[in-house]
Formats: sequence, C-alpha cells, structure tokens
Amino acid sequence: MITNEIVALLDRTLQRVHTTTARRTKKFLENQIAKCEEELARAEQNLIDFQKKHRAISLKDQARVAVENVAQLYAQLTLLEIQVNSMLNEGVSYSPELDQLRAQSREIRRKISEIETRGDSLLLGIPLDEYPDLVMEYARLYRDLKVQEIVYEVLKQQYEQAKIEEQRSVPALHIITRAEPPQKKYRPKKALMGVVTAISVFLLTLVWVLVEGYLQKLKSVNPERYRQISALWRFGK
Repeated sequence: MITNEIVALLDRTLQRVHTTTARRTKKFLENQIAKCEEELARAEQNLIDFQKKHRAISLKDQARVAVENVAQLYAQLTLLEIQVNSMLNEGVSYSPELDQLRAQSREIRRKISEIETRGDSLLLGIPLDEYPDLVMEYARLYRDLKVQEIVYEVLKQQYEQAKIEEQRSVPALHIITRAEPPQKKYRPKKALMGVVTAISVFLLTLVWVLVEGYLQKLKSVNPERYRQISALWRFGK
C-alpha cells in the first residue's frame, strides 16, 4: 500500500541522514586525532629531551598526583573546545547544547584561573619554593604530556563509537502496525466524507504552517540541520 511505501521511504531517508552525520563526525574526529598524535609525539619528545639533558628528575607522589589533576582540567577544556568548534563548523551558531558546552568551558577556565592566581598552578597547594626550577620545568612538561594522553584516549573512544554509528543499520521508525487493505468494501455517507475531508484539509494545512514556521526559525539558528530536514520535507511534499 502507498502508506507503507511512504513510511518505508521516510525510514530510509532518516537512516541516510543518520549515516551521513555519523560519517561526518568520524571524519572530523580523524582530523582531530591526527593533530593530537602530533601534539602527543611533541610532548613526549620534549620530556625525553629534558630528561636526557638534565638526567634523572622525578616528582614525589603527592606532586605527581597534583600535576595529573591539573592535567585533567586542561584536557577537559581541550575536549570541550573541540566539541564547540565541531558545532560551529557545522553552521550551528546557537543551540542549548552549544550554550551548555560554553558554560562548562567557562567554569573550567575559572577553576584554572583560580589555581593560577594562587601561584600553584602545577602543584595545587604544594609550596613552590620546595621545588627547584628544574623540577618545576619537568612538572610542566609532564603535565603537557598527560593532557595530550587524556585527550587522545577520549578522541579514540569517540572515533570508535562514530564508526559503529556509521555502520549501524537500525530502523529509524518503529512500526507498530502495518497498513492493510480492508476485507470488505465500505462506502461512507457523502456528508460524513465531506466533514472528514474538511477536517483533514484543515489539519494538513495546520501541519504545513507549523513545519514551515519551524524550518524558518531553524534556518537562522542551525543552518546545517535546516538543510537536512528541509530536504526531507521538500521531498515529502
């Protein structure tokens, strides 16, 4: 029946949109991982060169944990900035999700700023005068390395998830009951048909007006999403 064909077509279209989005996300993550690998290799080499030049230098357990805690903050900030840039590249200028990401970034920046204002940005409360300059430089290099390691691991996890989403073939619509032709022919009264037709036309017109209004609003706040939904809507018309 035509109804079943329309539903099947809509389901295939939604699946294509999902696959395209996942593929674009995967490509973006590939680029970010490549950049992160370069930064990670650079951070590793900087630490190796420093240790070769100044021989064995290490941090006490308390200092090492403190540096790793700060590295977590920097890594979280980097990952949030990657998400924000991803949305901006897709043409999203405003959305609740984008606002939330920016708010989280501001909060982490505030925490980092508080730590730096106290003058113990590396060791979180551990007196800096207890450590010679070489140890402090080592701590900075170690922090940079941990930041890149954390970012790299998270990006790899996101990349693997994007690969799964790209290959996933799950129906976008859950069909409860398929349309079936009636067993007996039924001819409703003309008056009833007129009322049903009038109501149907009114509802369809209302839906059309609401969808067009939504699309116009979406066009200004999320052009990328607008193009996807608009293409589906125009095709359906």
